[in-house]
Amino acid sequence: MAVQSQTLPGEPIGTIYISDSSVTATAQAAKASAAATLFALEIDNTANSSAMYFKLYDVATAGAVTVGTTDPAFIFVIPTSSKRQFNALEGLNFSNGMIYACLTTGGTGGTASPGSAVSIKMFIS
Repeated sequence: MAVQSQTLPGEPIGTIYISDSSVTATAQAAKASAAATLFALEIDNTANSSAMYFKLYDVATAGAVTVGTTDPAFIFVIPTSSKRQFNALEGLNFSNGMIYACLTTGGTGGTASPGSAVSIKMFIS
């Protein structure tokens, strides 16, 4: 994973920009141990020949997520060989922290990572 986080003071749609060029089934923190709000999300699944499931968890740390067992707060389905953008004008709120992972199975279950790289970009606060 190549995760980058950059603070953007004064931005109207979020003050933290997160970029990850290779999201896997391993839980990763976008914002740990603090409330977070997601405003914009782009998921690139163009390298995969099957749909992927990007899962967001409302927990404090990545270690608090057991992928395949912990219930996600939100799941985004990204169709085969496509890129999708999602915008939440009022934001999607996380009270404990924002943790993410990408899997080949929807719902709570599944532990398999994508076969090829899935990348994300998001604006949060």
